[in-house]
Amino acid sequence: MTREEPRYTIGIVAAMMGVHPQTLRTWERKRLVIPLRRGGRRLYSERNLEELRRIVTLTQDLGVNLAGVEVILRMRRREKRMKREMESFLASVKDLLMREKAAEAQKGALVRVVNAGPTWEEDPL
Repeated sequence: MTREEPRYTIGIVAAMMGVHPQTLRTWERKRLVIPLRRGGRRLYSERNLEELRRIVTLTQDLGVNLAGVEVILRMRRREKRMKREMESFLASVKDLLMREKAAEAQKGALVRVVNAGPTWEEDPL
């Protein structure tokens, strides 16, 4: 099973989180957590549980109101998206630098190798 696979009902999740099911419905309306709906039932995944634990910590332990929770979660999502974009950008730059380095190495070579065939050791004849 994956972390995204929904498997917990709202009653089970409410008991696990120590909140009322109506609280979970409110958080869903505010789009703080988005469970899968299957046949009119809300089903929560492991990832949803992680999000809910974060919300419970913010609201109950740290006293953050729901508006603050919304801002914090939005910033966390934006941070994750920016991190993915930065990692993709850095991979592209690394690839470009490797290709440029290979091209520079060929410029300095006495003989330009376009497509190397099998070596004598690899040649079956």
